[in-house]
Amino acid sequence: KSSDDVVLRDLRRLRGMGFNTLLLDHEWSQAIDGNWRWLDRSHRLAAQAGMKLLPWLSAKGWCDIEAGDRAKLARKWFGVEIPYGQSQDGSPAAPLIYDEAVLTAGSQYAIRYLERYASTALLRLDWKSAPRPVISLSVESAWIGGFDPRSIALFRKWLADKYHDVGKLNAAWGTTVASLDAIDPRDVTLFDYRAHVA
Repeated sequence: KSSDDVVLRDLRRLRGMGFNTLLLDHEWSQAIDGNWRWLDRSHRLAAQAGMKLLPWLSAKGWCDIEAGDRAKLARKWFGVEIPYGQSQDGSPAAPLIYDEAVLTAGSQYAIRYLERYASTALLRLDWKSAPRPVISLSVESAWIGGFDPRSIALFRKWLADKYHDVGKLNAAWGTTVASLDAIDPRDVTLFDYRAHVA
């Protein structure tokens, strides 16, 4: 966020050293905080320096689509209702990143980004005889898991697929759980996350 002149000087210096492409983290929050101003600036200065941009696009569910005003904005921008999870203690948590609404928000952000910067400094490669913009989709979810009923059901299904029966799970975990359905990630006697961190 230093002056344009300083950024442009640095970009030109990189270009002079032989670099021609920058991988930049361009999250949805950067588009909404300042009405695209920071992202427009990245593209403008990169083009002036003769550089290309390879954007790392994401609508990070854990920070970009937090509850409140940003959830309302996601509804306005992407037409989706973002479902939120629960923490182990039952308090509200981040969006359920596997939900179709969150996936829609992320893909819609990528589409808007590509439409906005179709003729700017985006890196392009030939694909099927046409120059196509190249983007990198974020896999940095930083999701700590969900303790809501839907996430718990998915966790139990994963356990069933992995262990097939409770006997194999108990042998692997050193537990005496009565059934896979009895496993509850909210149970701090079995899943003591605070002690795990320590």
